[in-house]
Formats: sequence, C-alpha cells, structure tokens
Amino acid sequence: MGVAACTAETPGTPGLEKPRKPLTLEQLTPPAEHPRLYIRKDEIPALRIRMQRPEGKAIIKKMEKNAIPRTAEEEAAVKLRDFRYYFKMRGLTSQIQLEALDYLTSGDTEKARHAITAMLDTLQRTNFPTHHDLSRASGVMLMTGAIVYDWCYDQMSMEEKLNYIKEFKRIAGTMECHYPPKRNEPIAGHSSEWMVLRDMLSAGVAVYDEDPEIYNEVVDLLCDMYFEPRNYFYKGQNYHQGTSYINVRFTNDLISNWIFTKMGYPDVYVKDQQYVLYDLMYRRRPDGILLPAGDTNPMKRGSYPNYALPAMLASSLYHDPYLAMEYKKKPSGVEEHCLILELLWRDFDLVPSEPNDLPLYHYSGSPFGSVIARTGWDANSVIAEMKITEQHVGNHQHLDAGTFQIYYKGPLAMDTGAYQGSSGGYNSPHCKNYFKRTIAHNGLLIYDPDEVFECYNYGGSDKTQTAANDGGQRMPGEGWNTCRSFESLLSDEYTVGKELAHSVSDDLSYLKGDITKAYSKKVNDVRRSFVFINTHNVDVPAMMIIYDNVVAANPDFKKYFLMHSIEEPILKSNAEIPYFDIVRTATNYGGTFKDSGMLRDFVVLPEKENLEMTSVGGPGKEFWVFGTNYPNDATTRPDDANERGAWRVELSPAKPEAQNNFLNVIQIADNNCNIFEKVKRLDGDKVQGVIAGEYAVFFEKNLQTLGESFELNLDGAKLKTYNVLLTDLEPGKWKVTQGNKTIHEGIVQKSDGTLSFKGKTGKYTLTKTF
Repeated sequence: MGVAACTAETPGTPGLEKPRKPLTLEQLTPPAEHPRLYIRKDEIPALRIRMQRPEGKAIIKKMEKNAIPRTAEEEAAVKLRDFRYYFKMRGLTSQIQLEALDYLTSGDTEKARHAITAMLDTLQRTNFPTHHDLSRASGVMLMTGAIVYDWCYDQMSMEEKLNYIKEFKRIAGTMECHYPPKRNEPIAGHSSEWMVLRDMLSAGVAVYDEDPEIYNEVVDLLCDMYFEPRNYFYKGQNYHQGTSYINVRFTNDLISNWIFTKMGYPDVYVKDQQYVLYDLMYRRRPDGILLPAGDTNPMKRGSYPNYALPAMLASSLYHDPYLAMEYKKKPSGVEEHCLILELLWRDFDLVPSEPNDLPLYHYSGSPFGSVIARTGWDANSVIAEMKITEQHVGNHQHLDAGTFQIYYKGPLAMDTGAYQGSSGGYNSPHCKNYFKRTIAHNGLLIYDPDEVFECYNYGGSDKTQTAANDGGQRMPGEGWNTCRSFESLLSDEYTVGKELAHSVSDDLSYLKGDITKAYSKKVNDVRRSFVFINTHNVDVPAMMIIYDNVVAANPDFKKYFLMHSIEEPILKSNAEIPYFDIVRTATNYGGTFKDSGMLRDFVVLPEKENLEMTSVGGPGKEFWVFGTNYPNDATTRPDDANERGAWRVELSPAKPEAQNNFLNVIQIADNNCNIFEKVKRLDGDKVQGVIAGEYAVFFEKNLQTLGESFELNLDGAKLKTYNVLLTDLEPGKWKVTQGNKTIHEGIVQKSDGTLSFKGKTGKYTLTKTF
C-alpha cells in the first residue's frame, strides 16, 4: 500500500525543534548601535551593491514612482481615504524612505535633514481617528518615522528625538490596540497584524536608547503572550486563520522574525515556521486558485491568489527555493508599504523551484491534524484535504473539524459560501448562520432541535444574539469569543478534537481523529477516519474512503453526513449499493481550464434499508439551514464559476438510534467515466471493511483500538490479490496468518496504528505477538 510516516529528511516534517523555554524581554535587548532596525552597519556595503543590481533598481524605481505626489485629478478620483490609500505610499512617505536610504548608503546629510524635519512635521499633523482599519494607516507613519529615527540617528538633535518619541506614543495611543498595547488579541485579531508586530515594534527598536518604554511594552507582550502560541501552531506547519489572512497575519509574524534576526536574535520562532506556506502550495489547483480555508471569497477563474509578500519574506529568511517560486509567480504583489523591506531582505540570488519533486502530501501535525494529498502537480491532479483540527481559535477560523474537500478538474466536494457579498462581511447573516458553520462544509451534523448557539461576542455585544441551529459544531468561547490567551487555547473550551493516527505516502494517506469535543453535549462520541488512495489508475485516479462512528446523547437526534457541490447531485438510491454522482460539466470560465471531473460516492453504510439520501439546494435554497436560506450573492467580487456552491447531499439513518456508522467510498474520475471500481462491504466481529477495486481497507467497528487477536474475511474475487490496509491497531508486532501459514509480520507504530500486506480472498487471523 505504500503506507509510511514522514521521515526527518522530508520537507515539512513537523516538530523540527525540541520544546524550549519561553524567551524573556531581558534576552532580547537591542544592540547599542545604529542602524539596528531592518539592517546593521556591516550590511550597508552589500546594500549598496544590491541597489545597483537589476532587482534592486526595479524596486527603487517603484518607490521613486510612489514618491511623486498624486495629481489633483488623482486626488479627486479617490472615493475613500481608508488605510489602503495610505498603504499606497504616494508622495511624502515614499520620498522620506528614499531620503533616509540615501543617507544610509551615501551619507547625504541634506537628504537626512529633510527626511528628519519632514517626517516630524508629518507625525505632528497625523491625527487619524481611533478606528479599526485606520490603525494600519497610523502604523505606516510609525514605521516610516522609525526608519528615519534609526537610519538618520546621528543627524538628529536631542529635541527632535524627544519630539519623535512623543508623537510615536501619541499616534500609537490612537490605534485600535491603544498604547501601551492591550493584551487581548495575542493569537488572532487586528493586534496580531501590523500594529504590534511591525509598527510599534519598529518604533521601539529605533528609540530604545532614549526611551526604552515602547520597546519594553511591546517585547514584554510578545514574550508573554505572542511567541508561545505561534510556536505551538508552527509545530503543525499550518495557519489557523485560513488562506485570506496569511497576507496580513502570518506576514507580520515573519516581519517580526526579520526584525529580531537583524538585531542578532534569529530564534524567536521555531524553524517549523518555514513550512507554514507549504500548505498554500499543496492547496494550489491547476487553474491557480486555492482550495479555500477560513474566511475567504471565491476567486474569479483565471486569477492567481497573491502571496508574494509572505513568500518573499519566508523564502529569503529560510533560503527556500519552493517559496521563492510562490513569490516569482506574482512578484508585483508585494504591497507598496513593504517595498523597502523587499529591497533590504529579498534574496536576489535564490533560484526558484517548482514543487514537482516534493512529496505528494503535506501533513500538518498537532494542533491541526490535517493532510492535503495529491496525485501529481499537473492539470490532471486530484487534490484532497482531510482535516481533524485540535484547537479552534475563532475569528476567521470555521467550525469545520473533521471535514474534507476534493478537487479534480473542477471543485467536487467543496467548502461553500463566501465571506463577502450582498449579505455583508464579518458578522453578516450569511457568515454567522451558514458560511462559518459546520453545515457549509463536508462534515457531520447531529441535530438537537433545542440547541441554542449563542454568538453575542461575534462582532457585537448583544447578550441575546444567537445564530441559527445548523446541527453542527459548538461555538468555542463564551458567546463565540475569539481565544484570548495560550492558556485558554489549551483548555477544554477551545479544544475541539484530537488526531489519533496518521500515515502518509505518495500512494496513500490515512488520518483518524476524535472530534467529540467539537460538538456540544448532544454527542457522546464522534470519530472519523479518512483513507486517500492514489490509485495510479487512468480511469479512476483516486479514491477516498471515510468511516465515521457517531454516538448521540439522544437517539432522536438526527445525524447527517454532508457533501457539497456546485451542480445538482445525481442520486441513485435504488442501486445495489446506493450511490450519488457529483459531476462538473465542461464549461470554460474564460480561462484555459475546463471543469470536467466527477466523483461517485458509494454509500456502504447506513445500509440501503436504513438510508435516507436527499439533495438540498438550487434557487432559493443554496445556503439552506433547516428552513431558512441565507443568501450572499456576489457583488463587488465576481464569482463566475459559482464556487459559492448551490447544492449538497445529506445522508441520514432512517431509524432513530444512538449509535450509527457512515461508510462512504468516493471514487474520482473524468465526467464521462463509466467504469468505476466495484465496491463490496466486508463485515467482521470486530472490524468493518470494504473492498474497492484492488484495495481492501478495515476499521475497528467503533474506531477504537484493537489489541487482541481477531479475524477478518477478505471476501473478494478468487484469483485477485488485494492491497490490504488494517487500521486502529495497538502499537507492537503483529502477525497475519492464513490457516497455519504466516503470510506477514510487521511493526505497528503508535503514530499510525496501521498494518498493510498483500493477500488473496480468504480468512485471516491477526495476532499481536508483543
């Protein structure tokens, strides 16, 4: 079967470093010299050379263009002076950065004096109101002022320095996080972006000699509340806020890493940080769009989601050629307010590399417990995501523990809904009632008609605010409050699951988890196992087998297995083994890729006689939550391929019972395929199995662990040899016998609990020998 765990040599192996003690403020004292912000004195000769290289000249040219003030016509055309207006760095802020750069590299005192006085005047006139996003505009002033202070330090009078410090503190006090920065958003939220991790930190580094207060306030906060949860998540080599917030939140983690590294402290974050962006590479579809995660909007076909800035920062910091390719695919995506950082930090000599020689899987360990598996890197690749999720932070993270996605020549099993549209954005009816909820994902619902979902801390403070009952997962945090501390993150309140086992290879990926804690007390046990198989078969290139054990607290609570699609599913409930098809029709959305894939899901359990299989969706029911539709039509963000989705299949047991199992065998193929692998259910006293084509997979019936001897009956074609996968085994040495003959022995690892062998039809005995 090719089942194997990651090795230490595999890029992206989780846990590259042993646990270490948290850093303290005293360990991170800025060096007693200038410059020390973004660059050191001994690097200036190399910077002069960089500025003369074609790459450096191109960046400077952009900055020089930005330094030209807007014309009267351009100003008149500006409809909204939000933070984006200031992030463009048009006029004085770019001019001042260039003048400070001139003094740093050529000693032009006249330009230094102009930069000092002009920036001080700008700071004294800066008076943004205290408003969420305008804090980013205030931050640009802090960053640019800090550059002038540090790089032109010896040209400033003491009076000017004290005035800079006064304005830094005043402007910081108008920001959303206030000054000193509040200690209430260390993991997610706006304070986890530019304000603290770049802007205040930069100001603190610059003025430390004259007034260490800003630096001490910020770095004490980072040491006390920021570094530890980030390093905890980095061990899993993924990001909890989804794909759309990588650019602002993970970017600033990287910027802070660069700031400390330049001061001589390169180890504030664990080295697993390097592999966070690998998740994006593996999510990348052949048409350039990503499998969605978290709060994001469907992308217009033909567009290419831009991660140039974090890719530039991470590739250069870690000298990673694969991340350099992510930057190269859209280098214009580095935002104007960060061009100075690109000039200073981008590794011009790093040769980009396509990921074609990487493994076909990306495993994200604890606290994620997820796998993205692929069959290749070309246009014919199947891409599948399987996730458990151990901690739920909130904010832009969804209630989607134990869910999956499948893409092949178009989205097949997909996340649905959209972050923004006619319903609004954060806290819109669509978002809180559908999009962020379990019902919008390919997961499990257990419907308690009396369950109440309180969400008064989600974008509001009305203590009576509730969300629709979707039958899904609970809202961690009182009133769906974003996690506010590392201690809370590890508590039962924000713990939603536990990965129990995983094993990954280019041919097969296996993932098992317990997601009971993701739900309220309406459940006693919810476990899910995924097996993704790269079949190397032209007709059916991949399969996914999903086995669920669900135990409700009340037999009358109805259980649902969900799968979402763009087009209406085709149900075949009267087949020998009921199945349904999700088919993508060959439609070109203005790009070079056509949607022409399909999947067929064979519903092995519940049994045909106990199965309710229905489709929900279509006009007026696209985002249906038990009696109410929550529409969110595309407005300013085109969704030409309708990747918001419109349909779903619901599988339910017809008979009320406390415990039920779902067993689904999903086969992925071209939309004209008429040759699917034969599926057969295999029952045993202790195991539940299935044959699909050349593969036989067995699970412990309740997804518990098998430690004693047991038998299984491989009831297949007589002369056929099957690739057999046994899961849920206790670690140790196991023996497989047929009659009196031992046909296989193997060591089962604690991390995966699996054993694989090749075997023909017949009865087998499995025995643990030690």
